[in-house]
Amino acid sequence: LGNNNSKIFENIIQIETLNRIIITSLDLTTNLIDYYNMISLIKPNLLGTLRNFERLFIRPIKAGQMKKSTEHDIFNMRKRVFVLCTIID
Repeated sequence: LGNNNSKIFENIIQIETLNRIIITSLDLTTNLIDYYNMISLIKPNLLGTLRNFERLFIRPIKAGQMKKSTEHDIFNMRKRVFVLCTIID
């Protein structure tokens, strides 16, 4: 299910249900695209498009995790993580 363009992902999204439970063995702390796909499966459109999610969250978070990250990069990373956690809550 890590690919939101797969047939199984598309078919599961089509199922109308009040609740969804997702169990994964993925290390979601290192792969934000898989995290996006999992959240999109549970709550479609909550995080917007993948392109927008990459711009708003993936790029700034990765930029703040590099060895050569500036204080500004780290500040932006923390801010984006906070916003993402707030949205998910």
